[in-house]
Order: sequence, then structure tokens, then C-alpha cells
Amino acid sequence: MAITSFTAFEGQRALGQRDWYVRDFQPGDEIQILKLFKKVFGYQRSLEHWLWKFEPNPAGKQIVVAVANDGSVVGHFAGIPVFATTPSDVLLMTQGADHMVSRWQSYFG
Repeated sequence: MAITSFTAFEGQRALGQRDWYVRDFQPGDEIQILKLFKKVFGYQRSLEHWLWKFEPNPAGKQIVVAVANDGSVVGHFAGIPVFATTPSDVLLMTQGADHMVSRWQSYFG
């Protein structure tokens, strides 16, 4: 029941000619995500903290990134999935976390 992938879309196909696209998280992205975090929020989060927050989750991983055509991560949208038990069912729920976008350019203008 774990979520392992979002259906990502490429910005160029969805919004006309753009120099960025959206895709699922790939191992190694966390380094650029941490650089973006420092740029956007003004302080450095450690890799250990990021791994603790997003990696070891039995409910899966829900992370997509916006990537510039040069390969740099310019946006991050993540959720922390959790299983919630009700009297009649087990549900997969998500808490949004660490959403950020670089001010690198106007994405939609």
C-alpha cells in the first residue's frame, strides 16, 4: 500500500515552452534539495535531518521536484505519508512538508 511514485509531467508539454520540468524524486536529489532549502529559508538543514524526515517510511515516499534544464533542482514538493486507522479501514494520509520554489525565474508568467 506504500506510495512510491507520483505521475509527473514535463513542464514543456503541460505549459508551453519552459526551461524546467517536474519529475519524481531520484536518489541524489537530496543534496540539491538541501541547497534549495538554504537558499529559500536562509539556514542549512543537515543531510542527516533530511534522511530522518523523508527516508525510512513504511508508508512510502511522496516527493516531486522541479528541475531546470541545466539539471538544478528549483522546486520541491513533498509529503510525509502515514497510515491512519479508523474503526472500519486503514487510510493513507499525507502531511505536506518543506514545499519550496526558487525565485530563479517566473515559472508561470
